[in-house]
Amino acid sequence: MTAPTDDEKALAQEAFPNGETVTIIKPGTKTDPFSGETVDDWANPVEVDYPYCAVGMGPGSEAWLVGRDLTQVALTVYLPYAAVDALSTDRARVRGVEYGVYGDAFLWRSPFDPDGPGGVELALKAGEG
Repeated sequence: MTAPTDDEKALAQEAFPNGETVTIIKPGTKTDPFSGETVDDWANPVEVDYPYCAVGMGPGSEAWLVGRDLTQVALTVYLPYAAVDALSTDRARVRGVEYGVYGDAFLWRSPFDPDGPGGVELALKAGEG
């Protein structure tokens, strides 16, 4: 996973000058002592910051279970970068809270300038309760 270049950050700042930093979190890797295969290691994650992103609410839901109320909080994040290495198995940190990446990344185009920057839209979710 590579961090955005200074040129990419400058373009992102033009798109969302007051945007927020979103951190994409991927598992590190380690060798399984039994199989010898390389496996995910969430104890040693790899993090990459993407500054100048737009963050909005996504669809949320509530479920009532016996003895437990569960609320799913969802966010939609617009990252004004041509490519973001984020999979549905990854996590993202927004405003100090970690969310799971929900589904595949979606490419979007600026609604203000058809030739202007677009980027990647991510749906994030976290369960509370």
